[in-house]
Amino acid sequence: MKILVATEKPFSGVAVKGIKEVFDAVGYEVALLEKYTEKSQLLDAVKDA
Repeated sequence: MKILVATEKPFSGVAVKGIKEVFDAVGYEVALLEKYTEKSQLLDAVKDA
């Protein structure tokens, strides 16, 4: 299963590492979409999440 974490502002590196560790531990793939500027970018990212 793929989890999408989308934000208009970037996460800190420590936060990204923590998020990935939590989801990796339970077998989920994490995809990050940071600093997106258009709705179409978000819609493209959620297609396979």
